[in-house]
Amino acid sequence: MRTADFPAVATAMRASTAYLAERPLPDRLIPLGTPLHVVFGAQDRRWRPSSAAAYGAVPSATVTYLPRTGHTPPIEDPHRTAAVLLAFTTARV
Repeated sequence: MRTADFPAVATAMRASTAYLAERPLPDRLIPLGTPLHVVFGAQDRRWRPSSAAAYGAVPSATVTYLPRTGHTPPIEDPHRTAAVLLAFTTARV
């Protein structure tokens, strides 16, 4: 991601926006019936943190808000993101 040039990032953003405009992500996940854990940056400026509540429509979904973290928790706070994801995955084994 850090080495991507502007045209590549702009293309990816347009594709992502079109994908989500077609059908919201929570609606796409509901029929899968798999465990879901959403990690959201509490200071995300791209998506309102309150929008994570939409994942409540997905059965057995859980949401973690990481404080002092924006849109990219794995980059901004990799240790805390990993801890949250590892706890989720080991609880499922």
